[in-house]
Amino acid sequence: MSKDNSALVFLAGLGVGVAATLLFAPASGSELRSRLRNGAGKTGDYLKQRANSMMEPLEDAVAAGKRAFNETVSSALSSLNAAGDVIDKSKDLAHQAGKTIEKGGKRLQEV
Repeated sequence: MSKDNSALVFLAGLGVGVAATLLFAPASGSELRSRLRNGAGKTGDYLKQRANSMMEPLEDAVAAGKRAFNETVSSALSSLNAAGDVIDKSKDLAHQAGKTIEKGGKRLQEV
């Protein structure tokens, strides 16, 4: 059973328990309100405790996601920089080849 389902089952059980208590153990109005207040306080404390216990794993997951994202972006930027260097070298080689062809063409015209 997943954690989400177990929390839902707990809350459903809590509701059934409260309803059964009200139906089968009648009390005076002030006593009943006091019991409800105490039960709600305990439930609130439990839910706060569960929420706090879930925060650390969530924070860890978010931090891991951020690290993975930053590493991916860094890798992509490195790849783009490397590709830019290859393009620049290719342009230089093409320019040099063009000059060499031009010189060869001039020599052919002189002959």
